[in-house]
Amino acid sequence: MDDTAGPIMVFDGVCVFCSSGARLVRRHDRRGVVRFAHAQSGLGGRLYRHYGWDPDRFETNLLLWDGRVHSKWATLAAMGRIMGGPWGLLRCCALVPDIIGDRVYDFIARNRYRVFGRTANCAIPDAAMKSRMIDMG
Repeated sequence: MDDTAGPIMVFDGVCVFCSSGARLVRRHDRRGVVRFAHAQSGLGGRLYRHYGWDPDRFETNLLLWDGRVHSKWATLAAMGRIMGGPWGLLRCCALVPDIIGDRVYDFIARNRYRVFGRTANCAIPDAAMKSRMIDMG
């Protein structure tokens, strides 16, 4: 998949935690380069399948950037590089071995609906977010 127009973050649109994270990225992405897609959209499903993830389980968010796909723990360090400023500290996540970081990520992912909740449908984005969404279907 082509990410030459900027990074693409694919996130679980019914997960309250995941949607909040996407909104946080949108607010703090100083250059406004990150685009977004719900994992439940046609594009989201195609990207999950293309990169070997189950398009029905949404075990991870995906970040297409810098010519590769980042998933699970690695997305935090990559987002730190993209967002910069104080969020650049997220780059330190790269110092944690993936085997450890991914276990932390998996624990949160497994419990995200129970702890943070979920909506019946993908959250309707505000105007600022909507302008950066790809394939809202």
